[in-house]
Amino acid sequence: MMYNSWKLKALEIEEERAAQLEKLYFENANKLKDVRNLESAEICQRADIVGLTTTGAARQRALLNHLKPKIVVVEEAAEVLESHVVCALSTSCQQLILIGDHQQLRPPVTVYKLAKDYFLDVSLFERLIKNGMEPCVLGVQHRMRPEIARLIVPSIYPTLENHSSVLEYPGVRGMSSNVFFLAHTEQEVEDNEGKSHLNPYEVDLSLALARHLIMQGYTPEQITILTTYSGQLLHFFKIRRSHSAVQSVRISVVDNFQGEENDIIILSLVRSNVDENIGFLRIENRICVALSRAKHGFYMIGNMQNLQGKSKLWKGISQILDSNGQLGADFGLRCDIHDVVTQARKVTDFPPEGGCMNKCSSKMPCGHICPKICHAGDRDHVLFECQENCIRFCSVGHPCPKKCFKDCNPCMERVTKMLPCTHEQMVLCHQDPTKVFCQTSVWKILPDCGHGMDSLCGVSVSDAVCPEMCGMTLDCGHICPLLCHKRSSHDEIQCQQPCQRVCSDQHGCKKKCCEDCGDCLTKMKKLLPCGHEGEVKCSQNLAEVNCAVKVIKILTNCGHSVEIECGKATDGYKCENPCEKLLCADGHICKKICFLPCGNCTVRMSRELKCGHTTKMECFVDPSNVKCRVPKESVLPLCGHSATIHCGEEPTEANCPLPCDVRLECGHTCTLKCHVKKDPDHQNYQCKKECGRMKQGCKKEHRCGKKCFEECVLCTEKWKRSLPCGHTIFTECHRNDDEIFCSKRTRKIVPECGHEVNLPCSTEPTRALCKKMCASELPCGHLCKKKCCEPCNQADCEEPLTTTKLNICGHHVTLSCKDFHKVGGVPTEKQIQSHLSTCLKPCKATLNCGHLCKGTCGECFNGRVHRACDEKCGRSLVCGHICNVNCGISCPPCELKCQYSCSHSKCGRKCCEPCMPCKENCPWSCEHKTCTKKCGEPCNRSRCDEPCKKTLPCGHSCAGLCGEICPPLCRVCDKDKLTEFTLLGNEDEEDAKFVFLPDCGHCIEVEGMDKWMDIDGGGQIQQKCCPRCKTPIKICMRYGEIIKNTFNDITKAKAKIFQLKGNPLEFFNHCSAKLTRCRNLVRKCEELRSLTSTVVVIDKILGSIDQQVKLKKNGKGNNVHPPLGSDVRFQIEVNLDVLERVLEMFGKMTSPKTSLTSRSRLLTPPPPPAQKMTPELMNEFFNLVRKLLRSVVERVRISTGEYQAVSRELDRFEYVRAYFVLQSTPSFPVLGASSPENVLIQRLLMKNIRVLENEQKVELRAAMEKLGVKLKTGLGITDNERKEIVQAMGMSKGHWFKCPNGHIYAIGDCGGASVESRCNECHARIGGTGHRLLGDNRLAGEMDSAVGPAWPQ
Repeated sequence: MMYNSWKLKALEIEEERAAQLEKLYFENANKLKDVRNLESAEICQRADIVGLTTTGAARQRALLNHLKPKIVVVEEAAEVLESHVVCALSTSCQQLILIGDHQQLRPPVTVYKLAKDYFLDVSLFERLIKNGMEPCVLGVQHRMRPEIARLIVPSIYPTLENHSSVLEYPGVRGMSSNVFFLAHTEQEVEDNEGKSHLNPYEVDLSLALARHLIMQGYTPEQITILTTYSGQLLHFFKIRRSHSAVQSVRISVVDNFQGEENDIIILSLVRSNVDENIGFLRIENRICVALSRAKHGFYMIGNMQNLQGKSKLWKGISQILDSNGQLGADFGLRCDIHDVVTQARKVTDFPPEGGCMNKCSSKMPCGHICPKICHAGDRDHVLFECQENCIRFCSVGHPCPKKCFKDCNPCMERVTKMLPCTHEQMVLCHQDPTKVFCQTSVWKILPDCGHGMDSLCGVSVSDAVCPEMCGMTLDCGHICPLLCHKRSSHDEIQCQQPCQRVCSDQHGCKKKCCEDCGDCLTKMKKLLPCGHEGEVKCSQNLAEVNCAVKVIKILTNCGHSVEIECGKATDGYKCENPCEKLLCADGHICKKICFLPCGNCTVRMSRELKCGHTTKMECFVDPSNVKCRVPKESVLPLCGHSATIHCGEEPTEANCPLPCDVRLECGHTCTLKCHVKKDPDHQNYQCKKECGRMKQGCKKEHRCGKKCFEECVLCTEKWKRSLPCGHTIFTECHRNDDEIFCSKRTRKIVPECGHEVNLPCSTEPTRALCKKMCASELPCGHLCKKKCCEPCNQADCEEPLTTTKLNICGHHVTLSCKDFHKVGGVPTEKQIQSHLSTCLKPCKATLNCGHLCKGTCGECFNGRVHRACDEKCGRSLVCGHICNVNCGISCPPCELKCQYSCSHSKCGRKCCEPCMPCKENCPWSCEHKTCTKKCGEPCNRSRCDEPCKKTLPCGHSCAGLCGEICPPLCRVCDKDKLTEFTLLGNEDEEDAKFVFLPDCGHCIEVEGMDKWMDIDGGGQIQQKCCPRCKTPIKICMRYGEIIKNTFNDITKAKAKIFQLKGNPLEFFNHCSAKLTRCRNLVRKCEELRSLTSTVVVIDKILGSIDQQVKLKKNGKGNNVHPPLGSDVRFQIEVNLDVLERVLEMFGKMTSPKTSLTSRSRLLTPPPPPAQKMTPELMNEFFNLVRKLLRSVVERVRISTGEYQAVSRELDRFEYVRAYFVLQSTPSFPVLGASSPENVLIQRLLMKNIRVLENEQKVELRAAMEKLGVKLKTGLGITDNERKEIVQAMGMSKGHWFKCPNGHIYAIGDCGGASVESRCNECHARIGGTGHRLLGDNRLAGEMDSAVGPAWPQ
């Protein structure tokens, strides 16, 4: 009982202490949280946009209140619960923008009943749309190719346009259709738990299709497999373990893939059963998500008969697919190599290598024919190891014995060669005799010791080891056991023989002779100082030895006797004998071990308490301090209850254990124990029984149901009610009819405009809600182009009006209606200047390619930089193909597949790449003559003119020649067809022979055909063609030599074109350096980001170029440079050059960072302070630059002439920038505006649409320099800025000079020119040598008022 009492008291003390610590913890935690919130808020205040999840917004509520965001944007709002959106709103929110698609999946709800009965899964986004709020709908999609978009338009989305980018998607490789639905009747099965469904047939087919696509060159990351059931997903994961190729392919259920996309989607629909139950595949939202995830290719597998029978939507999709031939029982797998289509409905139908079931038969780089089955991967046969025997030879003529794929070098044939030492030896063919080690044995005399020995010839005597023994006596007396070592002294040799020395007691040393003997460690018995005999080491001091003999000793602390070692002291010894000391007056003795403290007497004994009761307690406890625990009946005075309490407990302090039994005001009885000491009036008591009152505003007797102490709320039970308007609505019970907003949409007429609008029933039609186009006529006579809900105003009319003013481009100035009336039809000078860049009249100039320019006058910079020509080139390339790219000065290398072939194989390379000659034996052979060369080499036999001896199926003799392909036409049966084409006119002769051309199928008389083929091409490289249909002749044994010679000429031309592409490695290194410089310039222009978006645009362009040229992973996992054509590389170089020049111009408009830590011999001044412009001129300049950048970057390819035009326009921009800086000086309106220099600049630069000539550039520079002097600025800077530069340089007068073009620089030290360099601005020569200034450089006295140079003085 006492233990329990102490335990309770200890718990109370610790609980109180824990409560205090908990309170302190939460106080400090809240303070830390506030500090962190303030820190986060301070960081976020610097950002324009702060991103949060809805969960994060709810958790960071204090942060949101501190930031006070005025605009909140919710992405994928149709997939977010309404409560989550509300949590993200603060009191400072002025605009909420919801972005989403309510026709796709709704927000997930854990409790299905809440979604079904209370519509918890309806997002705020969807609810607002259904309640009549007019959304802003995006009408252009940028994801799906049109064939995929057709599946959801108009069945799900009424209108949806395709962006131009989706029209350029490439077709899916290895498939005959980009979209296909494989319909089957294979039955589904239930999973083990019976809660989901799976279809093993669709799993196997989907994984096989994914593997087939990966073999076409797609990465696993480009393919996603979607399924509609979780049971199917788990089955996918199980089966995929045995398919290594598709391990990285993402497999997901449709619901988890909303908001994502991929290039190729494979959709497994699962449901296929005899009941035709399709489950939630009838839900439009899920169908919409499933059909809109793919970009390039979309392949569906399912039971279409079940789907279209249970869903109108699937029926419409089926009709669309069927009309386009995209619905069937087999996938069409296209082989682009052999141009065949394989039908696949089972896994075994898929070609094993991703191609088709034919042999590859392509020519490999080594010249052999590929023996594999058709394979889609490794078409260049880079990874394939050719197993044919190698046909190469070494330089001596030994044939290579290895397989073709192995490296021949080095030649391992063994031959006899004479070595430099005149000995002959068998060595490998590739070995250099001067580097071969001679193995011949010879007798050699060693120079150090004079001994002789047999040694290999190649071994140097300086490295030889003498085999004779040394035999000399060492200083220790031992004989040296080593081999002859004349090169080393015995002083350095340590004797390893046993030591022969002894100690004073004649104990022998056990170490080696070379080691120090040290103290003797031999153990022996000696008499110790205590008189006992002990075993010690020979050299040990006896006074330091502890005697280990056991003896009896008396302990001084307690008097007990113990047995311990003789050498140990008794001080501090812990006695373990029983203590037996007297503890108390009752005679109790201590039962502890002797060395432990005795403490209080804990013997329990009976004692009489002051109340007369007896109890057992420990001997040392005082009975007067113990409260009696004997129970007794007592009436508690505070509550009047009779209860059992402890004898020693006061009735006034005892807690009553009986129930309270007081009736509360709510009518319920108190459920607590008697609490008369605490809250006797039940003021703080909360009744937690169920409330029996009615809910507030209830009209159907709905009970509250909450706890009794809680306040009853409005009745939110929903039931179907009829409104006064006649519509029914499912709404809350407490709402009155006049408070309910009827959202049923009805057609109403707007009184003000007469338009019919679709509005909710409770919404009054007003013009502010009309979204139709306004039909009002403005005072100017034009129709209002605004919506009906917007106010009409003539001041907003943008209709173009043509003025009578003729601009310098030759077109009349066009103004908007509002601007036209502002200026009374007479355009201002600024409007005239602005019209030059926006003139919409057609350019119609004749381009260098001969086509008419289709751009506008303003778009083409008034004829200086024309828009890229959109016409197709149409010229014939050297390979015979037609150039089909957009027109340019030079045609790019042909990217089509090479058409060259022989009887063994076809060339699998691109047409622009040199073909590899066939290494198989030439098949041209007949009974009279045979070619012994390789197929790719010129034949070494002549044409055979003997007639063919074969008989045709009709029984007549063949009209062909010996060894050639027999013509399919008979001289007798098909005479009219055989002779309908005449070349020399001898086709009707009885002995006329004909040659069959397999490429076109025509039969030509041989004599005329021989002469036709032997005609010289006049130096032009062109393929020989059929004289009848002009089809190029690629296969014909009789003319094989001519065809091969032409092929060799074309190959040489291709190789030359290939060389003209330049060195790709140099290009990538150059690009890397350019990108680094441009990035540095972007950082330098950081301060301009707040003034213009052009720097951001340039940064994005640099990022896209970086993506084009960065290293990519090849099939072996190595980093390689991407294969870029010469035209693409040239365009990238042009773009980088243009961007660099633009950034350099921008850099002159930023504040410089001057560093004077180093001083070279030839100095240029620190960069002048930023050459500022007024905001208006700066905006005009940035618009010009953006327009040019857009014109350059958006071109598919660029010619040299176009690049030169852009470069000239950038030169013009340099002058415009400098002129704008001069115009921005404070003194310009007074000193510069009316000056003749300004008039000249205006005439040559601002009012001139022609390309600037060199003479005009010289005039412009001179005029700007004079204008700068008038404005008291030499470099386009103020006089104060000039003084700051001179002061910063810290040089005396006479150190400042000008380049030939007037750009200023400085020379340090004595001021005499001793180094020649280049001007930073124009790259002209500056400085000089031998203290002589260059003749075209001059002193710049306007910088420091110097009258002469500093040297000589």
